[in-house]
Amino acid sequence: MFKLRRCLSSFIWQFFTAILVVIAIAACNNNTPTKPNSVLTENCRVIQHAMGETCVPSNPQRIVVLDYVMLEATLALDIKPVGSPIEFAPPSVNTTGIVNLGDVNAVSLERVLELKPDLILGITDSPPPYSQLSQIAPTVLVDFEHSGEWKEHFAFVGEVLDKSEEVNRVMSDYYQRAKEFQQNINGDSSKTTVSIVRIYPTQIALYTKVGFPGTILEDEGLSRPPSQNLDLEETRASLKNDPLWSKFEAVEQGKVYEVWDYWIGSGAIAANLVLDDLEKYLIDK
Repeated sequence: MFKLRRCLSSFIWQFFTAILVVIAIAACNNNTPTKPNSVLTENCRVIQHAMGETCVPSNPQRIVVLDYVMLEATLALDIKPVGSPIEFAPPSVNTTGIVNLGDVNAVSLERVLELKPDLILGITDSPPPYSQLSQIAPTVLVDFEHSGEWKEHFAFVGEVLDKSEEVNRVMSDYYQRAKEFQQNINGDSSKTTVSIVRIYPTQIALYTKVGFPGTILEDEGLSRPPSQNLDLEETRASLKNDPLWSKFEAVEQGKVYEVWDYWIGSGAIAANLVLDDLEKYLIDK
């Protein structure tokens, strides 16, 4: 009987202790019902993006980017990500300290995980899948259709990182350079027609007005030929050996210039490098 009473006493004590704990927790919650939300609001901002919405941490320190679009956008803002595919990094930037995530089309999820990011940035076709990335860190994906939208992409990254003022500064400098180019080129810049041709091992491609380099030429007030909407299937050698090649006015005048891959870039850094080439080849010093 004594044992039973002691057991009952112990049970009753534990029961009332449990009740007191529950009451204490409830009381705390009743006193500060909005604290979890306020902490969330203070430490991150909700960003709408291609995959829904993500609460982006304030001042992220370990950003991983999944493609050259996001790499160039962050570097243009003087933010060096801890990891990125760096194959297409503009030649003028220093990628020291950035862990190479390898092929942009086959980014390693394990390597991303090892970097312990606090924010992941990419475009909608970035591998691995968004569901897996968002389990590692807050992830924002930009809806990417073509490189001609680089200004919109850059502005969006500025919004995500709370760096819109810096974006405006970078773009203001770019537009100032474009204005100076138009002032320095001989005559009316619209009278100068520029074709953009990329040579592949098995084909050549003509770049249209809506792509990345096309937007820059438009900013400079330069004209484009109607034929830029066509794609040709010839090699560089066969192109130069073709009798028609020597009849092109640009070839006759010695105004065919070879430029680097940043002409098909995706951001402000590459845009300024393209401007360097335009100033070099089209403005008489």
